[in-house]
Amino acid sequence: MSEDDDPGNKRLQWFLVALLVVSIVGINMVNVADRTILQSDDTKTAFEDEDVYEQLTVEMQANVTQSLNGSVLDEQEAAHLVQESLTEEYVRSEVDRNIEDTYAFLNAERADVQFELEMEQVRESMKEEADEQVVRQEVNETIPVTVIIDDDVDSGPLGTARGATSQLPLLTGGLTLLALVLLGGLLYTVDSYRTVAVKTGSAIGIAGGVSLLLGVIGLVAFRFITFSTEVATDIDPKIIFDGITSAFESAIYSLLGQSALLLVIGVVLVGVGLADDNQLPIGTTTDAEADGEAEAEMEGESEEEAETEGDMEGEAEAEAETSKDENVDGADS
Repeated sequence: MSEDDDPGNKRLQWFLVALLVVSIVGINMVNVADRTILQSDDTKTAFEDEDVYEQLTVEMQANVTQSLNGSVLDEQEAAHLVQESLTEEYVRSEVDRNIEDTYAFLNAERADVQFELEMEQVRESMKEEADEQVVRQEVNETIPVTVIIDDDVDSGPLGTARGATSQLPLLTGGLTLLALVLLGGLLYTVDSYRTVAVKTGSAIGIAGGVSLLLGVIGLVAFRFITFSTEVATDIDPKIIFDGITSAFESAIYSLLGQSALLLVIGVVLVGVGLADDNQLPIGTTTDAEADGEAEAEMEGESEEEAETEGDMEGEAEAEAETSKDENVDGADS
């Protein structure tokens, strides 16, 4: 009985496959997170795609205009002053600064973080644009130095994840090493190429399927959270939340694509393994190959025998010729 037919060995093989599935799922998810949601540039791209910068600029301009309107400026004058000073480029720079601060908090490079926009530069620009001292005074009294959008960013999931992102390379390396060790153990416990392909393909395919399922669950969960937030949250945090949600959804879509690829690879490997009905032992040859080698050996032996017979016939003919010559010489004498 071969190793592959041993019940105890089969249980060990499937145990190794189960551990391999867990390690591949972990590698897949960590890899996707490290390439997408844990990169500040990816979050900025999501904010751009969701028009976060533009929406936040319009919202803040409306709020500041309303604050100045009816005091020393009419609505048109206030709107002009605000639009000249509070630009989308400025809002973008402030939002990007907050994004970088948030990732610095996640990497344990700073103790706390809150989403806020510094307005001092805007105040100074508005005072430079204003022609009258009374308007400058109104700007000082009306426009805050800082606009806090969310002062609770560092609690909840972000607070829990703080410092964990810096450990991702170590986690990825550990999971990869574990997968290689498990694959080596699997190769050690089997004695046929078919079993190697089927077991490895099963592990990769199951890991892809599990990751795919987790991605779908995550996508549905984020859609539900987004819906709840749209109903319950004020406009300013909602604008930022839409950008964050878009970044997470982008990461989930990347996970779905990568998981589908793993699933396809696994199915192909299993198919290749099942196509080999001969269960070819490692380091041996098939019956057809063995028959071919035997035929080649027999042909070689036949050729050698034919050559030997030819040599013997040649020697006999030479001896006959020699004897004939000797007889002719004797007769002449």
